[in-house]
Amino acid sequence: MRDLGTLGGSYSGALAINNTGSIAGYSYLADGATSHAFIYSGGVMTDIGTLPGYMSSQGLDINESGNVAGVVWGSGLANRAAVYRQGQWIDIGSDVFISTVANGLNDTGVVVGQGVAHQGDSPRALLFIDGQVLDLNDLIEPVFSEHWDLWAAQSVNNLGQIVGSGFVDGVNHGFLLTRVDVPEPATLSLLAATFAAFFVTRRRR
Repeated sequence: MRDLGTLGGSYSGALAINNTGSIAGYSYLADGATSHAFIYSGGVMTDIGTLPGYMSSQGLDINESGNVAGVVWGSGLANRAAVYRQGQWIDIGSDVFISTVANGLNDTGVVVGQGVAHQGDSPRALLFIDGQVLDLNDLIEPVFSEHWDLWAAQSVNNLGQIVGSGFVDGVNHGFLLTRVDVPEPATLSLLAATFAAFFVTRRRR
């Protein structure tokens, strides 16, 4: 077992690891109030900072290229989905949503997460792809959208399959979305192919 340490604060959290052993997470700084995302590799924890104008960040996932998906925030600023690659944070949020979080990414750069469009609204599961922010509820087939309310996308693999949490007829379940190939070019359709075998107890915030 290895203690990864901190960036000078009292505590830290490791949230994801890739196949080369690089770890993403967060640590509080010495001021005790600011949290920064880190990459831990080769026995060294590196502070990867945050977006300009924001105070804090968290790294929530890391792919095989060492890119990190996460969230940044600051005093008076709502959560903003961001990706760290090539030494800098990139804002991937959307003005359509007042708050966004990037929970996971794959090796091709597809990112998934969640967002809130208006104050008091429930979160929506999101897909960040090719500069677009898409509500996954708008992409599933009607036979599923009539019953499902997808509120968080947590992870995406290299096949484009997405897992997360949603309400089906008012009960919170895990879901798996699998992309369906369609004849129209540049059309993305997702099918809720398999329900997770476990009950997710987290409730709508």
